[in-house]
Amino acid sequence: MNIRSLRKNWDQFTQQLKKLKIEWEVIILSEINIKKEEIELYTLSGYTNKTLTREETRRGGGLMLFIKNTLEAEVRKVEAGENNVLEILISEENNKDKKEKNIQIIAAYRKPTTNKKDFAKKIKERIENNLQIWKYQMIVGDINIDILEKDDESEDNYEQNSIDYYENTMASLGFDCKINSPTREEVVLKKGNKIVQSSCIDHIYIKCHKGESAGGVLTEKISDHYCTMGWMWNSNNKLSKSNEEENVESYSRLNNLAIIQELNKVNWENLNELNEPEDIYTAILDQINIIYSNNRVKIKKNKKIENKQKDQIGLQKN
Repeated sequence: MNIRSLRKNWDQFTQQLKKLKIEWEVIILSEINIKKEEIELYTLSGYTNKTLTREETRRGGGLMLFIKNTLEAEVRKVEAGENNVLEILISEENNKDKKEKNIQIIAAYRKPTTNKKDFAKKIKERIENNLQIWKYQMIVGDINIDILEKDDESEDNYEQNSIDYYENTMASLGFDCKINSPTREEVVLKKGNKIVQSSCIDHIYIKCHKGESAGGVLTEKISDHYCTMGWMWNSNNKLSKSNEEENVESYSRLNNLAIIQELNKVNWENLNELNEPEDIYTAILDQINIIYSNNRVKIKKNKKIENKQKDQIGLQKN
């Protein structure tokens, strides 16, 4: 997920992990916004930490990966201009030859001001240059390209052309889009009116040669983005189900009118007591998150299976 500063949101992130009660194989955080000397402050028991800090990405960027200690994994930096891209090569836990990597994950953060087509070309180049036949492949990250279908036909033609190019590139590489619901929702002012603007800018694309896959969105905000989740598993083995399957909310509809009405009633005078910009930002975000949570109607659910087979690869992108 896009965590928008580890310093501000680390505690809330770790609490969310405990709440989910899922043992993820790989966890990816973007826009960590920390320096190299701060890496050791952020650890998870049972995971190896691989980080691309802002010394290399400038302010506002950075990637942090948590990879399960039991996995044989290698992480490589991918040159992509001002964008942050890491490649994770993994050997399955049940793979007899641990040196053979048969899982490829491309974790990315695309800076909003960079060229969308150039980014797509870089990803394509990385996928096509490696001639190995992967069992599982995943492209995941905060891509800052809105692939949510819009009703507004006045969309900028150049912008839409760039989005189409990106989506066509993913399709031409054989990847399936696993996230097609909003990953970010915010109140914006448009033509003098407050509206809730939805976008799908956090993506998971998966290609399985010998397996199956799924994706979902957890509509609980830690930063201003929702958390996306992806799974890849061996289709030759049947998934064992518990008697009761726990429903995981993947998408819900907001009561936009109620949100706007509540926002108009908020007394923001307490912000005058805060001196630090980060404290003000956090207070505003917390208030908005409360209002969002109180005005959400569930309309769609994905089911997760409690008993997870050992050769299933689970990934959380934050």
